[in-house]
Amino acid sequence: MKISFCTTCANRLYQLKQTFDENIELIHEHSNTEWVLVNFGSTDELDVFIQEKLKNLTHRFVYIKELSGRKWSLPIAKNVAHAMSSGDILFSLDCDNFIGNAIKNIEEHFIDSEDRVLHEWSKNRNDGTFGRIGLNKSVFYKLGGYDESLYPMGTQDYDLLRRAIAIGCKLVKNNDCKLLPIQNTEEEKLALCKQYNLSMTEFHSKNLEVCLKNIVDNKLKANNGIFKLHNIEIFRGGLYY
Repeated sequence: MKISFCTTCANRLYQLKQTFDENIELIHEHSNTEWVLVNFGSTDELDVFIQEKLKNLTHRFVYIKELSGRKWSLPIAKNVAHAMSSGDILFSLDCDNFIGNAIKNIEEHFIDSEDRVLHEWSKNRNDGTFGRIGLNKSVFYKLGGYDESLYPMGTQDYDLLRRAIAIGCKLVKNNDCKLLPIQNTEEEKLALCKQYNLSMTEFHSKNLEVCLKNIVDNKLKANNGIFKLHNIEIFRGGLYY
């Protein structure tokens, strides 16, 4: 069973620097894993940071540069990361999160069943662990991935979970999150979507309204099942082991 950790990053290099070494060490240690990192229009030094590290990383580290110029959107960015992953199990890992015990937990919960969705979070919606979601690749595609019609942030992870449960997946919760994410402010969260002039609460409430309506209407497959991969560049680590 191959596990893909699917990560996006846009102007959060300061957080990635704090999680990167520990996460990549686990990827190096576990040959059944890969880590796919999407640079979705980052204007900081993310590309320089990754390019300098690539030659010393396992080839199972995959770096994607999204060059289409599309406006930033978490659902779109996460779909790119998941679509470029080759694992049997796809696990959403924000760049401010540590892998921690996720590999062990995934292997335990998916060993005998594919129709599950693992939600590995601390039960604190405000600490950044809510988006730690693992599911079988076939289930992800059956759901059409993250709903790209939503506003660019807020509730996209909850929406994916609710649709997975609605199609019959068993929800497995694991609260063993000993390593909490690198925290950020609400201002930092909103920095990439100021044009909407909405608060975090408003982003969540507007997307939740769409989510719940789709559940009621049995509209469970997002995006007509199509992920629009426009202009991307793909790089891999230089070490083959």
